[in-house]
Amino acid sequence: MARERAAAEAEIASARWLAASVLLEHGDSLWNLEAAGVLVASPGAPEATLALDALIHSGIEVATLEAAYVRYRTRDNDAATALYETALVSSLGTLDRAVATFYLGALAERVPDGDLAIDYYGETLSVGGTTYLTDDTLWWLGLLLEERGDYVAASDAFRHTRHELPQLALRQPRRDS
Repeated sequence: MARERAAAEAEIASARWLAASVLLEHGDSLWNLEAAGVLVASPGAPEATLALDALIHSGIEVATLEAAYVRYRTRDNDAATALYETALVSSLGTLDRAVATFYLGALAERVPDGDLAIDYYGETLSVGGTTYLTDDTLWWLGLLLEERGDYVAASDAFRHTRHELPQLALRQPRRDS
């Protein structure tokens, strides 16, 4: 089922990017709506990078967090990190700040820099309050703490996830590695 969904999403991204490209070639100003649709619906597809680059090249502003997520999903780690760090120095709301620090933690895990990831996940929890990211943050934080040998702190993170966050069962999907 997951493979079928991924294949369908890839086909949709490809079709939307093709539509955007054709519109752009013909000078139709609505191309940017199709390109933006690729970013929103298929941020991990290779076409999302093409759409993002085309939008930026055309001088169309793309929200920093949206651009960062596309770069994160397409594993352009350096660009994603730079964008999330840029977002953090701007005036973000609480949830957006939590999103940026969460993904900086995930990016630090890819390096891998467990200590930096732990710091970012801790910041996510301190700035975000209880959000749809809280249980994922606690889970990844717990795994890193366990890996580091800090079993008491890891246990606390896992316990908090299991006992105190059941209301978050119906929320946005987990991050993609």
